[in-house]
Amino acid sequence: MLNSRIPTRSLTQSLIIVVCMLFIAVTTGFSAQRNNSLTSDPIVVILSSESKPFQAAAQSCVTTLKSSGHTTRIKLLSSLSEQDLASMQGTVVAIGARAAQSALKDLPESTKLYYCMVTSPDLIGLTDRPNTAGISSDANPIEEARLINQASSSFRTIGLFYDSSSASSRSRIKRVQDSLTGSLRLEIVDINAHNSVSDAIKELLARDIDLIWTIPDPAVYKPAMVKSLLIESLKKRIPVYGFSHSIVRAGSTFGIGIEPTTQGARLSTLINSNATDQHLSPRLSVAINTVVASRIDFKFNDRFLDNVEKTFGSD
Repeated sequence: MLNSRIPTRSLTQSLIIVVCMLFIAVTTGFSAQRNNSLTSDPIVVILSSESKPFQAAAQSCVTTLKSSGHTTRIKLLSSLSEQDLASMQGTVVAIGARAAQSALKDLPESTKLYYCMVTSPDLIGLTDRPNTAGISSDANPIEEARLINQASSSFRTIGLFYDSSSASSRSRIKRVQDSLTGSLRLEIVDINAHNSVSDAIKELLARDIDLIWTIPDPAVYKPAMVKSLLIESLKKRIPVYGFSHSIVRAGSTFGIGIEPTTQGARLSTLINSNATDQHLSPRLSVAINTVVASRIDFKFNDRFLDNVEKTFGSD
């Protein structure tokens, strides 16, 4: 009589074959699903303008995204209507404050929004939006206060400007006030309380201050204001802390800046990790102007000089 049972070895081999086939089918499906998620919905990168810093940040971000398998499209904000933004799904990247504000206003809430090169994203409302992450372009005042203390032990009284008619300006000055520790004291001048910016500058420079701390406040620091402040502070031999490399290059004694390419690369990391509700401070690049420092006879602490990445005036 023939044995009708299937041999144990054959049954085991059959089960192994079935399991392997199922594994291949499942992993192939996952792979296809992943590839579709990377390529079917292009990430739209919106530039506030064609300025070189925005373009550099966008290109840095796009390069890394493409190497990770994403497809991207770069658009100028001026080329998009409110309806265009309202119809966008998937992931959108905003480069600069204007693009971020428009995206915040018009994008569907379900669309993921990433941003960089944006000053004070919390004041715009980006930190309150769901499905949002990004990198601000303004430094944490606590970090800046630490840098100022490192630059020279002679700083005791710090001068600042603000505009009382601007809510964002009032918020920015409060952040600086809240960041101060130790022996630093503030002397604050409201430009809105004066007939002209020139009068406001004269008042602050007439006070007993050791340094002027500029902050990225568009209500205050318009080009004419910056130029006048740098000229008058040089005459009075009062050092100025600049909030950007361009201001340090133009004539502030020292300051900080950001690298747009670094902002773009860091943003791509947030996107690739599918991050939400992460709002990061920028990585700061410390700069000094040796010509200005020499003219006002200002000496930096040696420990501070170890942090300097850019030197203007040395050539």
